Amino acid sequence: MHALFKFLNSNFGLLLSGAVISGLIAQFITSRWQQRSWIFQQQYTAEKATFDREMDQKYKLVEDINAAVAAVIAHSRFALAAYVKSVPAEQLSQQISNYNDAVLKWEADFGLYSIRLRTLFQNEETLKQWESIKARRDDLDVAITN
Repeated sequence: MHALFKFLNSNFGLLLSGAVISGLIAQFITSRWQQRSWIFQQQYTAEKATFDREMDQKYKLVEDINAAVAAVIAHSRFALAAYVKSVPAEQLSQQISNYNDAVLKWEADFGLYSIRLRTLFQNEETLKQWESIKARRDDLDVAITN
């Protein structure tokens, strides 16, 4: 035992024991740091994937709403243009029928869009804007049919 203490007290023994201890401590610290870094990276990746998925859903919803609004507006323009140009009754009737079909599709999809908006956009301003779009679309319908 005395020989072991003598060896550990020598310069080489101190160097060797210091290297072993610092190697173990450095390994432990590095391992913990890497583990925390990996956990953070996994959390970030999961949150980013969730955010990206949510943004894709919002973007698709806005695209769908834009297409629905554009269809109703386009068909209303066609119907009004046909009326203003005094096209033959059959052609005017067809344009009005196309407009009515677009309005029926709009009305059918409006509820679904409302639910999706409430789910994806939880602020009141977005919902107020949506109701404003609906009111203006209804006003357009009244103006066309009168």
